[in-house]
Amino acid sequence: MAHMPKIVYDDSDDIPEIFITGVFGGMSPLGATVIPYVEDPVFESAGFTPQLRVSEVKRKPRVKIRMTPVAFKSMAEWMNKQVKQYEERFGKIELKSHGDHNPQPGSVDFQ
Repeated sequence: MAHMPKIVYDDSDDIPEIFITGVFGGMSPLGATVIPYVEDPVFESAGFTPQLRVSEVKRKPRVKIRMTPVAFKSMAEWMNKQVKQYEERFGKIELKSHGDHNPQPGSVDFQ
């Protein structure tokens, strides 16, 4: 049996932190890409009323994460485990989509 080195986690304070509302990306035999994004609504006046309506939603990618297919699958399995534990404790998370290429903020859109 091969020797496995000890893995030490470097808990640095300077790790960048981002907030996201969704993610898209995909896989190929050469690797996987995950692009987390945040969506910001753009408002416009709704005529002569004091109401505003959303005219468009700007999707701003925050970072491009590239990984091996093995790392992608490992991350997916870890995330599924986390979701299962969350839902067992707090209840089901509902996802709603507006079609294959226009997901609701917070949904996942792998293209």
